Amino acid sequence: MRTPLVAAFLGLSLVACTGVIGDGGPGGDDDDVPGPDCGNSVVNAGETCDDGNNSSGDGCSAACSTEGSPAMSMTVDKPTVMTELMTETMLTVTVTSSGGFSGPVTLTGSAIDAQSAPITGWTVTFDNASVDVPANGTATAVATVKIPSENMGLAGTIKIDGASSIGAKTAQTAVTVLDQVSLPMTLVDGQCSYPPVTSFKLTTGSKLRIVNNAARNVTFHMQGADNQPETNLSHQDDPGTPAGGVYEQTLTSTSGAALWWCHDPQDNNQGRLITAVPAQ
Repeated sequence: MRTPLVAAFLGLSLVACTGVIGDGGPGGDDDDVPGPDCGNSVVNAGETCDDGNNSSGDGCSAACSTEGSPAMSMTVDKPTVMTELMTETMLTVTVTSSGGFSGPVTLTGSAIDAQSAPITGWTVTFDNASVDVPANGTATAVATVKIPSENMGLAGTIKIDGASSIGAKTAQTAVTVLDQVSLPMTLVDGQCSYPPVTSFKLTTGSKLRIVNNAARNVTFHMQGADNQPETNLSHQDDPGTPAGGVYEQTLTSTSGAALWWCHDPQDNNQGRLITAVPAQ
């Protein structure tokens, strides 16, 4: 009678042992179990990455080990821009690493037309032309796109290239430019307050817009500059431009220059110069 009882007892023990040995405990394989610090955005001992979560498939596994090959990508916050002549536009560039990549990324910018030729006069500068990207993280820089007052082109692409130890990536923004220059005006203590620019060039066919941001009518005066032919830009008649209105003229002259200032309220400061240039 003792033999069958012993055999049964041994059989149950083997089954229990087999279950414990085979399933690796409630967490499965020890390699898939995250450490106590995994997911805290800090690469601790025993980790090759830590992206602040316990999810796999994003370059850093649920157990904080690197997934895939080192890689990076680049994006801009404005894939399209509508602007006008004599403006500056800010673009935020974001560089994202994956697969454990980290290190410096050098940024360069250019402006090209539809035939990939450089656009003269358009410039791209950066607040930081080299960013250090953390492993499986991001780094940002701000690119400033400057469009001149002259019509050098009304449509183009801003191309931003990022070079790193694992290769290069490119991000682009399509830019459309209105053929006009807008000058915002207002009154301070009853006198005209002018925009900071004191002189600029305007291309034949471009529009000049003086925007009245004051709370009353303002009349804008224009006349030919000394020792230069006059342009077709003309003095405005009273009662001038109403509050919130715009005084618009299209330049048809191919040469010459014009001075402009406030006629009402009276302002004898005539140092704001517009020089006409022919279209290219």
